Amino acid sequence: MTAPVVASDPGVEPSAPGRGLPSRPLIAVAAVLLVLVAIVGFLGYQRATASTLEANRQQVVAVASEQAVAMLSYTPANVDSTLRAAVGGLTESFGAEYSDLLDSVVIPSARETGTTSEVAVVGAAVTDVERSSATVLLFLNQTTTSFAAPEPTVTGSRVTVALEKVDGDWLVGDLTAT
Repeated sequence: MTAPVVASDPGVEPSAPGRGLPSRPLIAVAAVLLVLVAIVGFLGYQRATASTLEANRQQVVAVASEQAVAMLSYTPANVDSTLRAAVGGLTESFGAEYSDLLDSVVIPSARETGTTSEVAVVGAAVTDVERSSATVLLFLNQTTTSFAAPEPTVTGSRVTVALEKVDGDWLVGDLTAT
């Protein structure tokens, strides 16, 4: 005859097979699954961020190109209305600086000299892009004529355009010849 099983501690029931603390292999599997979920989440976030930055990259090139053309192309007849329309695509502070330059130099000079300026973007490169700021290098060809030089003159130049995202829209915060 066999002796009955007695618990070593009073009030503690002997554990039945398959009950109690999880086994080490089960803990290891759970840990691996947790790490895999974290990795998938991180990679998904990285992909979404990369996708957003690529979309920003395309948007800033388009905005910088359109604004450079709008800011630098005019005829004596439309210099005031054309260039003032470009202010809508500028940040508030840069728009104020640009407007001052229009009033003090560009508009009076264009009318007095009969200057026509036509700008074409012939190349663009994003030098920096973040969620709410970007810098774009533009390569421009500017064709000008005036009363003194009626034959078109084409000049190549480079400009750096700094952009800021304001209320969901990309606006030019600076345009600098480089």
